[in-house]
Amino acid sequence: NEIGHWDAALADAGTALSSSPGNTQVFDLREQLLEEREPRARLGFRALQGDAGLSSRITEGLVEIKLSRDWRLDLAHRQARASRGDHQPSRAASTSHATLRWDRGRGDVYQGSLLFCDDSHQGSGAGARFRWQRSRPRSRWSVGIDYQAPYWDIADGILRGSRRDRARLAGQARLSDRWHMAAETSLNRYEFADGSPDVQS
Repeated sequence: NEIGHWDAALADAGTALSSSPGNTQVFDLREQLLEEREPRARLGFRALQGDAGLSSRITEGLVEIKLSRDWRLDLAHRQARASRGDHQPSRAASTSHATLRWDRGRGDVYQGSLLFCDDSHQGSGAGARFRWQRSRPRSRWSVGIDYQAPYWDIADGILRGSRRDRARLAGQARLSDRWHMAAETSLNRYEFADGSPDVQS
């Protein structure tokens, strides 16, 4: 398993356990190997309350599937609903995405996502997301690119059917035991399904 041959390592552990059923070390190793490849699931819920009765609810589920030592596939679905008050029409939206993550080693991680969106007013669409991160003992750098990604960080983003294109660069460094430095810059463009003009920042 140390060099990524998960199937062969599991078969060897099974063979060893058959010949020595009472070997607890082999049993624990086999259980660890199975756990590494077991899909993991998470469920979440969050609610946002804003001014003038603006509110939203987001429910999300995630399944992580470990393909090998270095590769992981995440499948997620998010359901959102927002409104401006009890007697105002609400807006529903959902997004499903598949993310492939590659841990290259030496602190380098790459991941790419395909996003499939469905909005009660805007209809269906697709987007994409890319992330790269490099971690070192005294520094960390990351690059992120979003294309037509749903923007649900605020309730108004759900209500207006907001999507975002973004390019982001961030870094942090530990200069000494007492001093740290962090910097981030990004270019953003927001589109709205309600007919509002695009916003850039």
